[in-house]
Amino acid sequence: MQTIVLPFIENSDLLLTTHNYKSEVIEYFQSKKLSFRFEELSRIGEQHNSTFTMGLFVGDELVAQAEGGSKKKGEEAASKIFYNQNPE
Repeated sequence: MQTIVLPFIENSDLLLTTHNYKSEVIEYFQSKKLSFRFEELSRIGEQHNSTFTMGLFVGDELVAQAEGGSKKKGEEAASKIFYNQNPE
């Protein structure tokens, strides 16, 4: 399918990439030598169908929070919020 469709789409390589905001945020904090962590703020729902609210902390300061269907998705969403608010 790629050989048929992608040649007709401008910037087709953009379709094949995904942005990992969590990795970008981790690299940012490491380059600044800042202490950070992700922390579960709340969990709603049944064990097999939970929504997690995850917080991104720099030191003791909550800098972003977001929800996700898993802790990983919540962390990625919080990272995206932080990334978009801090365009360095």
